[in-house]
Amino acid sequence: FFSCMGILLYRYFKNRQERISGLAGYMEALNRRGYRVEVEDNADDELSGLRNELYKLTVYLKEQAEAAMTQKRMLADALADISHQLKTPLTSATVLLDNLSENMDMDRATRQRFLAEATRQLTGMSWLVTTVLKLSKLDAGMVELERAWISGKALVEDVVRREIAAEWRGISFSLDFPEQVSLFVDRKWTEEALLNIVKNAIEHSTDGGIVEISGEANEVYVQIAVRDHGEGMTREEQRKLFQRFYQGNSAREDSMGIGLSLAKEILEKQNGYITVDSYREGGTVFILRFLHGNA
Repeated sequence: FFSCMGILLYRYFKNRQERISGLAGYMEALNRRGYRVEVEDNADDELSGLRNELYKLTVYLKEQAEAAMTQKRMLADALADISHQLKTPLTSATVLLDNLSENMDMDRATRQRFLAEATRQLTGMSWLVTTVLKLSKLDAGMVELERAWISGKALVEDVVRREIAAEWRGISFSLDFPEQVSLFVDRKWTEEALLNIVKNAIEHSTDGGIVEISGEANEVYVQIAVRDHGEGMTREEQRKLFQRFYQGNSAREDSMGIGLSLAKEILEKQNGYITVDSYREGGTVFILRFLHGNA
């Protein structure tokens, strides 16, 4: 009896020691980022419970590592995009300022024109950097959207009030937005998205033209439509419109090609989506829809 008990105890402690050694090796592999999961041969003892906890820790660490790598790639891409897009305006501003410093006898009108152009280039670069960083934060999931019920009409009116470029070009707005239509969105970010859509409509409108903004709601979604009466776009341009830094044939020279991408990202983060319909010489309409159920 004692011999049998001794043999059983020996085998038990030997097996336990092997399992402990296996767990120690597994933890060492985790420390070296050698992620692997082993959940076979589960039992009801404390070592199996420990191994299950290590499995959960492995999955968590792996997800965190992948998320960190994704954020690094996004940051690298954002920096590469900014660097590429800044080259032309930075070179232009540098040349203008060099001319100003080297030609002290330059006439006043030319000097004012050079200063105005340099200011425009620098303002564009500032906007580009800010916008790309906003996109990067959205991509990386670093933005916490604080959604609440807001008046759709008040949102549209605030956007129109902020857009001063329309006044310079004599462009007017036609608003048709019911008082009772409300949105469950993040006010600041949604205003940013709508402002970029309106900017695009103004950019493609003729001087003295009109931009129409309307709203409606049904049992499925709340809709905001922004229509211009400009030159319109081809089907090919419409397919590429929301790609970052895409500039169609009808884009203005100072267009950065990123505002619509930002608008699309913001809407999709809030259970919404955006579509466009356009015809050559027939104008363009952007449809923003927010699906119900996101509250």
